[in-house]
Amino acid sequence: MTDGTTLSWMRSGEILYVALRGHSLGAVNLAIATTDELWILHSSAALGSVLYTANGETWTLAHDFDWCCRGANNETGRQTLLEDEGWQANIGFARDPGTVEYEVTLPWDGSATAISYQTEQTDPAFWPADLTTGATAELIGPFPDEAPFHLGEWYRLNAARA
Repeated sequence: MTDGTTLSWMRSGEILYVALRGHSLGAVNLAIATTDELWILHSSAALGSVLYTANGETWTLAHDFDWCCRGANNETGRQTLLEDEGWQANIGFARDPGTVEYEVTLPWDGSATAISYQTEQTDPAFWPADLTTGATAELIGPFPDEAPFHLGEWYRLNAARA
C-alpha cells in the first residue's frame, strides 16, 4: 500500500481471503464492486458494511452501516455476518495490532477492488497505490447516498491470480 502496509491475497475455491498487516490499530475499508453491487467492508473497533447498487453512472446507497462484532471473541456475530452478507473479518485489536483478515464469499471474481487503511497517527494509505485524489476520498467516507466511484482505477480481481 502507499505507506508500506502489506497486503496478502489467497483464494480457496470460491472464498477470497485478504490480510492487511499494518503498523498499528486503524480502520480498514475493503471495497468490492461487481457490475451491479458495490460493497465497502469495514473493520475497526467493530465490523460493518455499506452496500451500493448501480444506478447509471453513479451508485445509490442500498444499506448503511449496521455495526456488529465489537468484541474480539465474537465468533457467533462474525459467522452471522458471513451468512447474511457474505463476508467477515476480525477487528483490529483482536490479533496483532494493525492486522486485519477478511473472509469474502461475495461474488468477487472479476470485481473491481480497492482498500483504504487509516490510523489516528497517520494519513490514510491506499491500494492500488496510484489512485487519484477523487478515488481515495470515496474510500474513507463519509459515504453519501449517491457516489460515482472511480472503478476504472481499482484493481480487477481474477480467481486465477488470487
